[in-house]
Formats: sequence, structure tokens, C-alpha cells
Amino acid sequence: YGCKALTSITIPDSVTSIGNLAFYSCEALTSVTIPRSVKSINFSAFESCTALNSVTIENPKCEIWNSSNTISNANGDFSGTIYGYENSTAQAYAEKHKRKFVSLEDTPVEKPTLPLGDVNADGNFSIADAVVLQKWILGIGELNNWQAGDVCTDGTIDVFDFCKMRENLTT
Repeated sequence: YGCKALTSITIPDSVTSIGNLAFYSCEALTSVTIPRSVKSINFSAFESCTALNSVTIENPKCEIWNSSNTISNANGDFSGTIYGYENSTAQAYAEKHKRKFVSLEDTPVEKPTLPLGDVNADGNFSIADAVVLQKWILGIGELNNWQAGDVCTDGTIDVFDFCKMRENLTT
């Protein structure tokens, strides 16, 4: 709720519900993938996320609170795209609230092909990536390729990933 610097999130498969106002007014959040384990997205969960441009809902039966504010940039409007499956609740929500919808069947979701650790997305894993990750951990920088930052592959990006990066650079 109200995190001004949150640019990305990884929702683990252990999560079954996105609570009321969970990411309300997270103004820097640009995209989110809601895993298949999530059964409900509740009241105003992604309301007033002004930079949000992509929401992928992997559970075709996920219950989405019936309000234009549930997924919105501001004032109930959403200029981004909702990705989901054909005949899913994501598609029904998008159509009801006049959101752009793209079927996951029509658009294969590609995994990043950049090297693990390449957080600056330049195609190489180098000391520059460790510097970028360190700045991000300190809250003074951004990650261009946050998925590659999970060097420990534990579902989170933290100081342990930075240590593993440094270890890999010195060997």
C-alpha cells in the first residue's frame, strides 16, 4: 500500500489471495504477474498504480473484485493490458471494464534469455551488474532486468544475490 519506489514484485506460488488495497497507489509499479495459485484479487488491490501497464493473471478462474478500481492507473481508468486465458475471469473483467485484453494462448510468454545476473540487460554478466544490484538493494537505483537479479534462484532479490554475483565474478 502506497509504496512510491516499488517497481516490481514477485508473487510466490504460496500466495492464494491479493488482499484489499494490497498495492494501492504503488505509483512506480509497472507490471505484475499473478500466479496460478492466486484464487482472488480483492477490493482495489491495484488501484491508482499510475505506472502499471501490464497485469498477467495466470489462474483462469481467479475471482476479481467487480470494480473498475481493482486494476487502475487513476480514476478507475487503466491504459495498460490485462493478459489471461480465453474465457477466463481476467477476460470477463477486462471486457466489462473496457480494458485491453490479450490472450495468453495468442501471445506466448517468453522467459528472459539474458544471462542470470544480467540486471542491466546489456547481454553480459559483469561487475556493472553487481553495481546496479547493489544500488537497487540500497534503494537508489533501478533494475532493467529484475528477473535476472535472482541469482540464488530462491524467488527473492536481496543481498544474498549480490554476494553470489560477487562470488561468480571472482571465480
